[in-house]
Amino acid sequence: MISRYRSRELGRWLGVASLTLGLGLGCAAKSTGGQAGGGGNGASSSGASGGHGTGGALGLAGDLMTGRPHARPCDAGSVACKKVDCPADSSPSTTSVSGKVYDPAGRVPLYNAVVYVVEQGELPELSQRAQCESCSAHFPDAALAVALSESDGSFTVTDMPAGENVPLVIQLGKWRREITIPYVEPCANTELKPDDTRLPRNSQEGDLPRIAMATGGSDALECLLRKIGIDESEFTSDTGDGRIHLYSGWRAAKEMQSGGQLIPLTPAEELWADSDKMLGYDMMLLGCEGDDNLWNAPDEDDFPEGATARPAAMHLELRKYADLGGRIFGSHWAHRWINSDKVTPDNPYPEVASFAKSAAGIDEVTVQVDTTFPKGVAFQDWLLHVKASTTLGELSLFEAEHSVDSVDDTLAQRWIYGTDPGGTVGENRVPEMVQYFSFTTPVGEPECGRMVFSDVHVSFGGEDYAAVPFPERCEVSPDSELSPQEKALEFMIFDLSSCIQKEDDEVQMPITVVK
Repeated sequence: MISRYRSRELGRWLGVASLTLGLGLGCAAKSTGGQAGGGGNGASSSGASGGHGTGGALGLAGDLMTGRPHARPCDAGSVACKKVDCPADSSPSTTSVSGKVYDPAGRVPLYNAVVYVVEQGELPELSQRAQCESCSAHFPDAALAVALSESDGSFTVTDMPAGENVPLVIQLGKWRREITIPYVEPCANTELKPDDTRLPRNSQEGDLPRIAMATGGSDALECLLRKIGIDESEFTSDTGDGRIHLYSGWRAAKEMQSGGQLIPLTPAEELWADSDKMLGYDMMLLGCEGDDNLWNAPDEDDFPEGATARPAAMHLELRKYADLGGRIFGSHWAHRWINSDKVTPDNPYPEVASFAKSAAGIDEVTVQVDTTFPKGVAFQDWLLHVKASTTLGELSLFEAEHSVDSVDDTLAQRWIYGTDPGGTVGENRVPEMVQYFSFTTPVGEPECGRMVFSDVHVSFGGEDYAAVPFPERCEVSPDSELSPQEKALEFMIFDLSSCIQKEDDEVQMPITVVK
């Protein structure tokens, strides 16, 4: 936890307080400091209903003549009582805490996390089902102080309560962790350590979203979740109590290892056939199964032997999940759920993208980040901060795929794109390709759910380990360094967890601050 320390000024402040403690000086709280994006914008205490000003962080009544911190009048016992007004000519003129928000592993900083202070008992319960919700649905009505993490994960929460045992919440969607800061220096900045500001690794440390992970023979996406720091105990079958439920996809293991035993996994087709079952999950992550013929009719010659068909009814159930507030991340061939005219000719999916007539793999390629929208700019900067990029706006990939040529920019958002080195103008394999794209659902209507698709696999645990059960399939230590494309996938997964808004809008603060 955070080391406890006190300023050399503390003794002098306490001396002033002892002289004025019983005077009951009535001083209206003044605004201090501001925070871009709506956080920390001069919040005063909630429930400021008079009193003697003795409930402040240091037990101060304060004396403005001395230029010392002044405790604000408030209801005794509230966190707001820990706020102090700092002299206008002090540097800094506000009490603040700063640091960086990290993934559960505590290694990769995260963008667009909300860091805030709230009165005890005012954190709402997080819903256990996917549904249409506003950006503020998972947050209290108001916070005493708040900030959003920047593209390098950094944040500064201003106008903080001061003194001992100050609560702080770190939240990104339904990832939520509460910590207690042993001591916050008044009218100064307290810097927090990475282990204090990371997201929770398990349900004992905080809240995690409920995720359905459909495994695939060509993509070990579940191993990436393990590498970003989620404890192995949270990976279970759908009958277990973990937050990550594994479902068996095509050519992937039909069992997982747990406690020295092999636990059967429910086939992913059983999940996709039931929208109500899917709606029990905040998001679904779909690993690449390695064959686009799975979406063909079972009587076709190229339908894989032993596979389970994905009929029109299953497609409609999966669409229903997304349209009612579900979130889907799909790797490579998972785009066939929306590139489905052959399966649902009477009810085709809206044409959010133009899919390649002749898909192809690419050993190595450098792609560009689309910076025509605010999150794209943040993504570009983030890739550089986490050393996934060596050149601003570029990302080097290996074992990439070209199955998407372009997107309809009125319906979907392109994230990274490039030129296929094997593409030729006028032939089936064209030069233009899109590696990541996203869109909100229902398509073309007010935002409710969201889909993200990637043509980039993770870099470990693929085909050679397709049928090996989790976690043995993951092949490498969960503490090993993430590759550049793994980091890029991590950004997209956590972004999928965040507030659903128009794809090209500025990021919104989902919580208001008490004025």
